[in-house]
Amino acid sequence: MRDTLKPWYRKYLETPENRCETRVITPQFEEARKRTQFPPGVSGNAHGRPPKRLVTDEYEKVLAMKADDVNPLLVEELRKRGFKIPKGATIAFVVAMSQGGQAMTGKTKATSEIREAVEGKARQRIELAGLTTTEEDGTETTQPVGAPRSLTIHLVRDAPPTEDTAEARDAEQAINRD
Repeated sequence: MRDTLKPWYRKYLETPENRCETRVITPQFEEARKRTQFPPGVSGNAHGRPPKRLVTDEYEKVLAMKADDVNPLLVEELRKRGFKIPKGATIAFVVAMSQGGQAMTGKTKATSEIREAVEGKARQRIELAGLTTTEEDGTETTQPVGAPRSLTIHLVRDAPPTEDTAEARDAEQAINRD
């Protein structure tokens, strides 16, 4: 059974200071360990920890509340001003109506807010006049943007550590902590 263990773990078990009478690795233990391991290339937490959205979650709860239950006087005031707010409308509906009313009176900030909510943020334009390159001798050349040119990119990656090496490092760190 010891020959099925990883070399670094076998070496770890064979060192005198790590031997103990209570450590018995049975075939059943080894089989259970293999069943609970993730297959190679599969992460146990593929999407990572979800981001905290404390304030956003609270906003969503508040916006989902009925406006008449939260502030009936304000809702009646808005109805008197001409807003057609149905009974049982949510705060989100009232806010959207209010923003719409402000946008109709010419408020630019309200108009921008509505556009960004519907269409997303406006893209920023960037104009390129030309590409200036400096040669080794110090001379500069400028090419217009539409000029034909070629670009070669070489990506170099280091080889990832082998599984045995990464596990050996983890085992060494665990030993050094003790």
